[in-house]
Amino acid sequence: MSLEQLLALGFAESWIKRAASSGRLTRVYRGVCAYGHPSGRLQARTMAAQLAMGPDAVVSHRTAAALLGIRPEHPGPIEVTLPNWRRNRPGIRAHESRSLTPDDVRIWYGIRVTNVKRTLVDLADVLTADELESALSEAHRLGLIDRATTRFPHDPGRKGLAAVLKRGARMTRSQIERRFLRDLRKAGDVPLPLTNHRMHGFEADCYWPDHALVVEIDDYRTHGDRLAFERDRRKQTAYTLVGLRLLRITEETLPGAVETVRTAMATRR
Repeated sequence: MSLEQLLALGFAESWIKRAASSGRLTRVYRGVCAYGHPSGRLQARTMAAQLAMGPDAVVSHRTAAALLGIRPEHPGPIEVTLPNWRRNRPGIRAHESRSLTPDDVRIWYGIRVTNVKRTLVDLADVLTADELESALSEAHRLGLIDRATTRFPHDPGRKGLAAVLKRGARMTRSQIERRFLRDLRKAGDVPLPLTNHRMHGFEADCYWPDHALVVEIDDYRTHGDRLAFERDRRKQTAYTLVGLRLLRITEETLPGAVETVRTAMATRR
């Protein structure tokens, strides 16, 4: 809580000083304090950082992505964006952007945070292409953006995001799927599949329509129960009946998966 907020609530400066000296109030940043010991939770640290940077600060980049659930929590400083340059503080990294508009901001538990689209643009400026694609996939999985979303605000990160979309960003649901796509891109001679493609009543993890080939990536965490077992068998039957070939890949067979797909394509020809 900021000093201004405490005063607005009716606390006298003398009480604030006594509470600070007795340890009931703990200084987090200049002008910002916590009641008791400051919490290590991201929400509390983020709120304190935003208060410290002023009313025009908006939580952004990797911190916003963690709050929105599209990236894991970043161990680095809390990131905020401001309309004018401001010096970093210990534990806070300030970004400047004059293109940030009210439409780019949402309120999350009382904290001003960049919305998903704007956060993805900002992430393109600080993440690798694979990390950005992972964030895109997670945003899609959570229903925060549409699969066809390609229009984003103008900002430096927009070019990086456009590059990922241009290379053929694929929406994935698991880490093993993302590893498989990275291996395909690295190989270079195998076309990228459609991913999480809905057809014949089921969703195919990877589908090459020109080769009538489906690859299912079996993660024990999502395929290790009876219901998943039965669903997978129904899917395999449905695909076989319409002339599709289905290959199964697990984490153990992932290192040779690209060669398996390459061989399957050559055999079909």
